[in-house]
Amino acid sequence: MRVDVPEPDLLAETLEKGHGAGIVTGHLGNWDVAAADLRKYGRDVIVVMAHEANASTHEYVRRMREGHDIRIVYSDESVFSSLHL
Repeated sequence: MRVDVPEPDLLAETLEKGHGAGIVTGHLGNWDVAAADLRKYGRDVIVVMAHEANASTHEYVRRMREGHDIRIVYSDESVFSSLHL
């Protein structure tokens, strides 16, 4: 899988200025690959999502994401979930 970065790389420019960034996407394609690729910017990657609909795959998918240093905040756990961001 390949992630194409547009030119100019506005995300890199923003981060170089010392700012953080929020990226909002729809569920399109394999966002796990894109999230792992964001690690190249040298910043924490936090994904906000609801729990997997298929409970039998939840643990496997969680370990895979965390293995790439992607932190998951589950939006359906509590009304206070966003405080973890």
